[in-house]
Amino acid sequence: MSNCFCITCRKISGAPYATFARFPRSSITWLNEPPKYFRSSNFAKRGFCGDCGSTLTYELDERPESVSISPGSFDDWSVKGELMKPTDHIFLGEKAVWFDVPNDGLKRYTEDDEEPAAGNAS
Repeated sequence: MSNCFCITCRKISGAPYATFARFPRSSITWLNEPPKYFRSSNFAKRGFCGDCGSTLTYELDERPESVSISPGSFDDWSVKGELMKPTDHIFLGEKAVWFDVPNDGLKRYTEDDEEPAAGNAS
């Protein structure tokens, strides 16, 4: 589960970052209506609830086999297995200048979770 500090995530969440958990697309079942979508960039689309507008998904074109879901949208009973916890901070190169990222020991990436930030402990 990643805390994303990119400009788009900050704007859609209205917060210093948005949190998303990545899952295999085949493991996702929508209980009601599937999300409505909009293109948030030339490389991804975002899903939202058609009734209330809540952010639901972030889906990269280059990773069609997976879907990243906003964990705040989960019903507690629907989460099976280990307690989900953030593992990293991504796109710190786009972080809001007014926000200080906590020293929480999570991995840090300047961009996506494949490019470690300078000084990353891992």
